[in-house]
Amino acid sequence: MAEQAATAPLSTIPKTWPGGFGAYKHSKQAIRNVLLNIVILYLATVVIGFIIGLITGNNKGLYLVGQIVSNVISIIASTMIVVLYLAGGRDNRMSVQESWEKAKPYIIRFFFLTIVLSFIAIGSLLLFIIPFFIIMPRLFMSQYFLIDKKLGVFDSISASWDQTKGHVGKIWGIIGVGLVFVLLAFTIIGIPFAIYFSIMYSAVTVVLYYFITDNNKAPEAVSAESAEAKA
Repeated sequence: MAEQAATAPLSTIPKTWPGGFGAYKHSKQAIRNVLLNIVILYLATVVIGFIIGLITGNNKGLYLVGQIVSNVISIIASTMIVVLYLAGGRDNRMSVQESWEKAKPYIIRFFFLTIVLSFIAIGSLLLFIIPFFIIMPRLFMSQYFLIDKKLGVFDSISASWDQTKGHVGKIWGIIGVGLVFVLLAFTIIGIPFAIYFSIMYSAVTVVLYYFITDNNKAPEAVSAESAEAKA
């Protein structure tokens, strides 16, 4: 029995929050099934953007069209990547095609969510910076609520604000670890390690999302899900 427990696979979602650095192993576990497809989408976005840049050149008219096309592709890829992270957070596999099918209904909403969050970020920065550091961590999970819970733009923001109450310290812990990886990149020998650790740590936000939403579920909701699973 002890030997079986020792070799039991690590859960992607911890029972208790292990801290910013402790969450690394859970993020690594969460991203393993979808990492290749996430990398493919990132690289495809970069390559397409580069090709569009070559085609448009210095032509102002074409440049504007190229920027619009690049931004549309970026929004589509970003929506698909969030879908992949959500799948990985539950230790599920998902192909690029499947992520596209899942992402399609949310692309426009994701675009408007990005716009609204950008305005909130700029507005809070203009209010002497301090509100930015209070408000933005509470909206950290909006993109996951939008897709996972099938919510609208403002409902997603509201859900993130409500659900992250009491968890802001965890979010700042994640940000702090990210800053450590950035500092690591300032040393030449540390660059490959910084890239590797940053990639493996990139699923930590969805790990925290599931940790928070799983722990914030009302008892009746948990009972209903258990009954549904048994049925």
